[in-house]
Amino acid sequence: MHKKSQLHTTNYYKNEIKKASIIYPLFILVLSALIVSYFILRDLEWEEHITIQRGLWLFASGLLFFPSLFLILNNLQVHTHEGRKFVRAYKLNYSDVFDISNKCVSAVQALFCCLTGLTSIQYSCPKDILHTSHYISEGYAWFGAAYFFYDIWSMYRVWSAKMVQPQMNGIKNKIILKFLLPI
Repeated sequence: MHKKSQLHTTNYYKNEIKKASIIYPLFILVLSALIVSYFILRDLEWEEHITIQRGLWLFASGLLFFPSLFLILNNLQVHTHEGRKFVRAYKLNYSDVFDISNKCVSAVQALFCCLTGLTSIQYSCPKDILHTSHYISEGYAWFGAAYFFYDIWSMYRVWSAKMVQPQMNGIKNKIILKFLLPI
């Protein structure tokens, strides 16, 4: 019996390692989205405007960046040893994990937004504020617009996990579940 439980544990950890291996391609995707954004903006002059083509590339890189970061954070919490210890220590369920990941990505977006604002202010203060602009504010508007699409998707994931969680915890009343999940 001991060998069977040991085999089960070994297989479990091998499966978890396989599931956690998705973190590396997602991390590369996050970094490549940031690098692409940098290369799109690096040759612009301070007061140059973003073309629609560059803006769409920035928007696409934002669409890759934010969901990939969310998935990395989820996988770190669910499929790594340290993440599972964290989840067990605070008795978190999947909806809590999704919520934490959502809030971390929101914090990253807020940090990017603050850095963009500080850069724009630092550039604009010595100049005529009414007639000056900085390409980074317009560039981040394109990149950051993707965040709002991501945020709708992410909040839906958190909400749906919270709605499914009572069902997983053993609520037997089908009428309540039909009322909560009218799908």
